[in-house]
Amino acid sequence: MLANTVADMVTDTLIITVPANLLWKVRISLRSKIALAGIFSLTVFVMIFAIVRVVTIRSHSTQMDPTWMFMWNFVEQTVDMLF
Repeated sequence: MLANTVADMVTDTLIITVPANLLWKVRISLRSKIALAGIFSLTVFVMIFAIVRVVTIRSHSTQMDPTWMFMWNFVEQTVDMLF
């Protein structure tokens, strides 16, 4: 589970870096660049929910409760679709 979350965060970070790198090279106003950077950075919320999921599941007990695991997976996927 921890390895899956780390891999998920690494891929999310790579997904953020591609448009951010291109964004600063295009010729648009600074205001538009900041607005687009804000939209692109919404992926950070997905990463936060992934961290919360792992911390919450691991802190409850030594054995993972499937209900908690599925609930946090659902929350993360929902946030992922929204952003």
